[in-house]
Amino acid sequence: MTEWRQTEFLVLRKTVYSETSLVLAGLSADHGQLHFMARGARRWGRRDFPVADLFRILSVTYRPGRGDLLSWHQAEVVEDLGGVAQGVATYAAAARLAKFALSNAPAGLPAPRFYRALRQALRWLDRAAAGQDGFTPAATMTVAAWSGATLAFLAEHGLLPADNLAAFATLAPAPAVAVLTAAETDDTPPVCDPAAWERLDAWLRVTLARADCR
Repeated sequence: MTEWRQTEFLVLRKTVYSETSLVLAGLSADHGQLHFMARGARRWGRRDFPVADLFRILSVTYRPGRGDLLSWHQAEVVEDLGGVAQGVATYAAAARLAKFALSNAPAGLPAPRFYRALRQALRWLDRAAAGQDGFTPAATMTVAAWSGATLAFLAEHGLLPADNLAAFATLAPAPAVAVLTAAETDDTPPVCDPAAWERLDAWLRVTLARADCR
């Protein structure tokens, strides 16, 4: 019999399946993109709490199956980043990151760098939506979140010279190195003028297009 697996799972999309169940798509550091049938996830009562929701990190225990749609044995909330929905700009940025992850992250392929950076990007957006840290979401945090996560994705797939940050710094505009480092070390994003973020965003658009990212 297949052994149980346990992993952190970041919920990036939920689809109603029945009156009580959901199909969840998201990312795991250990196994890349995963899809779960969460039976009973829509129940709400004195004994039932809706564990599954967008931008929550769950600790999931499951057995691999023959198909792509898995069923979990147990799930509990590790961290709730759903506060991104408190702001229009932050929620739009989180939805953009979710779409990028589900369009580009392969299933079954470990993605520790991208997972870590994506989780940190959502933490930045969650704090920004709550008005913490003094950042203006539309001007700083949304661009930093997008940049940090996508740079980590490119680095993990060998599309950046990330093992040599000095070489990378000569190819990418500031604050590329600083925001990548912050996203991967649970730090705060760098403070830069709007023109620097605009140059980085423009460079990333070209780089992602060349890498055939959707």
